[in-house]
Amino acid sequence: MAFPYYKESKTGRILLTGLLGLTLANSGVSVLFSYLGKDFWNALSAKDTADFYNVLQKYLGALLLGAPVATFYKYQREQLAVHWREWMTARTFSLYASNRVYYNIERSNAIDNPDQRIAEDVNTFTAYSLQLVITLLTSLIDLLSFATILWSIYPQLFGAIILYAFGGTFITTLLGRSLVSLNFSQLQKEANFRYSLVRLRDNSESIAFYGGEDLEGQAIERRLENVMGNQRKINAAQRNLELFTNSYRYLVQILPVAVVAPKYFAGEIPLGVISQSVGAFNHILSDLSIIVNQFERLSSFSAGIERLSGFYQAMREADLERADDGPL
Repeated sequence: MAFPYYKESKTGRILLTGLLGLTLANSGVSVLFSYLGKDFWNALSAKDTADFYNVLQKYLGALLLGAPVATFYKYQREQLAVHWREWMTARTFSLYASNRVYYNIERSNAIDNPDQRIAEDVNTFTAYSLQLVITLLTSLIDLLSFATILWSIYPQLFGAIILYAFGGTFITTLLGRSLVSLNFSQLQKEANFRYSLVRLRDNSESIAFYGGEDLEGQAIERRLENVMGNQRKINAAQRNLELFTNSYRYLVQILPVAVVAPKYFAGEIPLGVISQSVGAFNHILSDLSIIVNQFERLSSFSAGIERLSGFYQAMREADLERADDGPL
């Protein structure tokens, strides 16, 4: 679904190229701050006043570079997401409106709520898929950069983080696998509930004339109960998932220090190296724990992709049916 945009839109390719450049720059700034942080704590631990203020000046200089890079990195990503959504929404609506596809879809009742799929699912797809791809790219760059740093400090710590991250990913996937289907169902139930409210508004005159308020109200209440019932199931699944993920995140605050502390107590490394190892450990863990950190959003995103791909499939089938039927 993403390929046609980058193939056909020159503006999209330009925005993407700029974003990739800023992604590399942003990762470079992170590595720079890692080394400056190490020097900062080494100077503080050694009570070296001259070196401390020298590092402080470098840190402030790096801040003047890093802040604009981080700001424009986020801005460029948002600009690309907006342009992509505009292009994809227009293209999707064009397919929906052409050759009376909308009529065949409504007549066949093949899918629910095409309006939501055009207005909301396209937005979710463009915004989060872009974020996901850039996050994966950033994670790969960070992983290569900080793995080198961590390996040079203490290879055993690098091995510990690999086991920790993959163990966390496995358990998270196991605990949260039900969320994908629950989120898909929630999107459908929310859309049905909203449709019943729109139906009441659009048919208010006839409903009032025939006294259908009670019947319509009962239908709305049933759909609201469906929404709330499914939401409670989602909440329970998220609770179980977060019991693990919160413990996973809290433990990481002391794990790298606990692993390298013996080398510090033995006088083999200075305090600044511990600070750098903690920073590198957290970067690598974040890179390797994308599923742990993003599982809830990934499950919602997967549900949205299913709905959007189902919509495109229904439009293709409706277009073929229209061609076979001939003019109305």
